[in-house]
Amino acid sequence: MQSILAGPKTAYARITILEGWSIYDTDQYLTDKGLISTGEYIAFVTNPTIIAKYQSRYKFLKILKSPATLE
Repeated sequence: MQSILAGPKTAYARITILEGWSIYDTDQYLTDKGLISTGEYIAFVTNPTIIAKYQSRYKFLKILKSPATLE
């Protein structure tokens, strides 16, 4: 009961990613919020290993042309 009454141990942040934002806009927004370091989001969504992982999981991503991003 004490764990339930204490509430979550994780702090959550509310973010809003606007339609039409580029990966650079999103990276800057998340950096400004203090959630990531500059360039961290860009590095993630342009990483070929991560892209390949998601392409194998989600078949519709196979249509991405090289160089691909998860934007």
